[in-house]
Amino acid sequence: MTLYSVLIVLTVLFLVFLGLKSFVLPKICALCATAASTWIILLATLYFGGPADPVTLGILMGGSAVGGMYYLEKKFSRGSAIFKFPFFATAVSLSYFLITRSIEFSALLTLAILWLVFIAIYITREKAGIKKFAKQIIECCRNW
Repeated sequence: MTLYSVLIVLTVLFLVFLGLKSFVLPKICALCATAASTWIILLATLYFGGPADPVTLGILMGGSAVGGMYYLEKKFSRGSAIFKFPFFATAVSLSYFLITRSIEFSALLTLAILWLVFIAIYITREKAGIKKFAKQIIECCRNW
């Protein structure tokens, strides 16, 4: 699928989701649904041997990873924003695994360690030596 084709699909799906938002799905984000639907279509195309550009697929999946991170941030307490980075790293890894269809043990181990470190930070976030660092993690996207 060429970039032109992807842009046409994105445009059509965006208009469809905008219409659905007005009548059927008022809480849906048309842009998020468009991006996710497009990369799901591209991933299926890739899996079935069709012409799907893995670069475009990766860009769209990365956008969904960031969008998912911000969506979850709004749904959970402020303190759980500590988990933004491990969530993002996990989503990027999942995207990579889906595109390449291979799972690297070292990547899984790194993710497990990353989650354990951030869980430890979350548990100890009120302690004097950790509090400032935890606050920096929570506010990383707010003060720029």
